[in-house]
Amino acid sequence: MLPARLLTGRSRPADGFTLVELLVVVAIIAVLIGLLLPAVQSARAAARTTSCASNMRQVGLGISLYAEAHRGAMPLSTHDLTHEEEEESWIYTVAPFVEAVNEIRICPSDPNGAGRLQENLTSYILNSYVCITGDTGAITNLNKLAERSKTYIAFEASNSIGTSHADHTHSVNWFKDPTSLPLSVRGKRTWARIRQDVQTDRHGSASHALFADGRVESLEESQIDQWVTENFNFPRPLAR
Repeated sequence: MLPARLLTGRSRPADGFTLVELLVVVAIIAVLIGLLLPAVQSARAAARTTSCASNMRQVGLGISLYAEAHRGAMPLSTHDLTHEEEEESWIYTVAPFVEAVNEIRICPSDPNGAGRLQENLTSYILNSYVCITGDTGAITNLNKLAERSKTYIAFEASNSIGTSHADHTHSVNWFKDPTSLPLSVRGKRTWARIRQDVQTDRHGSASHALFADGRVESLEESQIDQWVTENFNFPRPLAR
């Protein structure tokens, strides 16, 4: 009697797969990748956020050591450089006080990071209230601050700044509109000026901020929005 496969005219390799089976396997793999990819992306984003905070903390240590060596004085921004001085970011003023400055001056999530690295700039921008002499309310000496733990000295630079040599905010202008203006108008203007200087959403809905005591915290956009509504000039420091 002939084998069944000869009677039916069909044969199937003992160790092979049909096209349908292969397609099912491919579909299962695609589904698994689709499920795992967001988790991988989230993990990478979290790693970049942690790295940025670490970089900023080391930058803060460099600023503290610089100030200690200069009787409390903050490093100068390009605003206070003379025409004879090379226009460089303030990060190189504190470079002698940190190790491997090129490895900590760029946030890994900064889309302009490569350009800033090449142009000797940094992803972190000084609060003008603590580095621009002559600005109303400015305190450019850490020893004269009333509360270091509540004084912002640096933020994350806005993407709109690109690779220009703007290495400080214009905080003195953020809350310059009178409270008599309707909140919708005043708030919109204030937000626009803040975002010209600071990338408030570099890490999800937040970005990092450096305090005068060396602490780094995540600054949520919702918190800034509350301060804008209350007309609270959060970057302005308190004197002793």
